[in-house]
Amino acid sequence: MEQIFFILFLCGIVIATLAWYRGRKQLNKHYTWLSYLSLGLSVILIIMIYIIPKDSVFIFSIPIGTPIAFILSIFTLFKRNEKKPLAVIGLFLSLILLGIMMLFGIFLITPYQP
Repeated sequence: MEQIFFILFLCGIVIATLAWYRGRKQLNKHYTWLSYLSLGLSVILIIMIYIIPKDSVFIFSIPIGTPIAFILSIFTLFKRNEKKPLAVIGLFLSLILLGIMMLFGIFLITPYQP
Protein backbone atom coordinates (compact mmCIF):
# COMPACT_ATOMS: atom_id res chain seq x y z
CA MET A 1 0.00 0.00 0.00
CA GLU A 2 2.91 2.36 0.58
CA GLN A 3 3.78 2.05 -3.10
CA ILE A 4 0.38 3.46 -4.11
CA PHE A 5 0.79 6.51 -1.90
CA PHE A 6 4.39 6.99 -3.03
CA ILE A 7 3.39 6.85 -6.70
CA LEU A 8 0.54 9.31 -6.09
CA PHE A 9 2.92 11.64 -4.26
CA LEU A 10 5.42 11.50 -7.12
CA CYS A 11 2.65 12.20 -9.64
CA GLY A 12 1.64 15.25 -7.63
CA ILE A 13 5.21 16.55 -7.55
CA VAL A 14 5.60 16.05 -11.31
CA ILE A 15 2.29 17.78 -12.09
CA ALA A 16 3.08 20.72 -9.79
CA THR A 17 6.56 21.09 -11.30
CA LEU A 18 5.22 21.04 -14.86
CA ALA A 19 2.58 23.62 -13.99
CA TRP A 20 5.16 25.88 -12.36
CA TYR A 21 7.49 25.56 -15.34
CA ARG A 22 4.70 26.38 -17.77
CA GLY A 23 3.61 29.61 -16.08
CA ARG A 24 6.87 30.95 -14.71
CA LYS A 25 7.13 33.95 -17.09
CA GLN A 26 3.69 35.39 -16.28
CA LEU A 27 3.87 38.53 -14.14
CA ASN A 28 0.22 39.33 -13.36
CA LYS A 29 -0.72 36.29 -11.33
CA HIS A 30 -3.64 36.23 -8.94
CA TYR A 31 -5.99 33.84 -7.17
CA THR A 32 -9.34 33.26 -8.81
CA TRP A 33 -12.39 31.34 -7.71
CA LEU A 34 -10.88 28.17 -9.22
CA SER A 35 -7.99 28.26 -6.73
CA TYR A 36 -10.32 28.57 -3.79
CA LEU A 37 -12.68 25.94 -5.18
CA SER A 38 -9.90 23.40 -5.80
CA LEU A 39 -8.69 23.75 -2.22
CA GLY A 40 -12.13 24.07 -0.66
CA LEU A 41 -13.59 21.02 -2.38
CA SER A 42 -10.73 18.81 -1.22
CA VAL A 43 -10.99 20.07 2.36
CA ILE A 44 -14.78 19.61 2.39
CA LEU A 45 -14.44 16.04 1.10
CA ILE A 46 -11.87 15.17 3.78
CA ILE A 47 -14.16 16.59 6.45
CA MET A 48 -17.10 14.68 4.99
CA ILE A 49 -15.23 11.38 5.37
CA TYR A 50 -15.37 11.78 9.15
CA ILE A 51 -18.71 13.55 9.55
CA ILE A 52 -21.10 11.63 7.29
CA PRO A 53 -22.62 8.49 8.79
CA LYS A 54 -21.92 5.38 6.74
CA ASP A 55 -25.61 4.64 6.09
CA SER A 56 -26.30 8.06 4.59
CA VAL A 57 -27.08 8.86 0.96
CA PHE A 58 -24.25 11.42 0.95
CA ILE A 59 -21.60 8.69 1.24
CA PHE A 60 -21.64 8.49 -2.57
CA SER A 61 -20.55 12.12 -2.85
CA ILE A 62 -17.02 11.27 -1.70
CA PRO A 63 -16.10 8.85 -4.54
CA ILE A 64 -17.74 11.20 -7.05
CA GLY A 65 -16.22 14.39 -5.64
CA THR A 66 -12.67 13.07 -5.35
CA PRO A 67 -11.97 12.81 -9.12
CA ILE A 68 -13.73 16.14 -9.63
CA ALA A 69 -11.43 17.79 -7.06
CA PHE A 70 -8.38 16.17 -8.70
CA ILE A 71 -9.34 17.34 -12.20
CA LEU A 72 -10.22 20.82 -10.94
CA SER A 73 -6.89 21.26 -9.17
CA ILE A 74 -4.96 20.10 -12.26
CA PHE A 75 -6.97 22.48 -14.43
CA THR A 76 -6.25 25.32 -12.00
CA LEU A 77 -2.55 24.48 -11.92
CA PHE A 78 -2.17 24.77 -15.67
CA LYS A 79 -3.82 28.19 -15.99
CA ARG A 80 -1.09 30.65 -16.90
CA ASN A 81 -2.17 33.69 -14.88
CA GLU A 82 -3.08 31.77 -11.72
CA LYS A 83 -1.07 31.66 -8.50
CA LYS A 84 -0.14 28.08 -7.72
CA PRO A 85 0.05 27.49 -3.91
CA LEU A 86 -3.66 26.92 -3.25
CA ALA A 87 -3.96 24.66 -6.28
CA VAL A 88 -0.90 22.64 -5.20
CA ILE A 89 -2.34 22.13 -1.72
CA GLY A 90 -5.67 21.15 -3.28
CA LEU A 91 -3.85 18.73 -5.60
CA PHE A 92 -2.06 16.97 -2.75
CA LEU A 93 -5.24 16.76 -0.68
CA SER A 94 -7.11 15.30 -3.64
CA LEU A 95 -4.27 12.81 -4.18
CA ILE A 96 -4.60 11.76 -0.55
CA LEU A 97 -8.32 11.33 -1.13
CA LEU A 98 -7.65 9.27 -4.26
CA GLY A 99 -5.33 7.05 -2.25
CA ILE A 100 -7.94 6.58 0.45
CA MET A 101 -10.60 5.77 -2.14
CA MET A 102 -8.29 3.23 -3.81
CA LEU A 103 -7.52 1.67 -0.45
CA PHE A 104 -11.22 1.35 0.42
CA GLY A 105 -11.96 0.10 -3.10
CA ILE A 106 -9.36 -2.65 -2.82
CA PHE A 107 -10.75 -3.83 0.50
CA LEU A 108 -14.32 -3.73 -0.78
CA ILE A 109 -13.51 -5.77 -3.90
CA THR A 110 -11.22 -8.37 -2.34
CA PRO A 111 -12.60 -10.81 0.22
CA TYR A 112 -9.73 -10.22 2.67
CA GLN A 113 -10.26 -8.23 5.82
CA PRO A 114 -7.71 -5.54 6.79
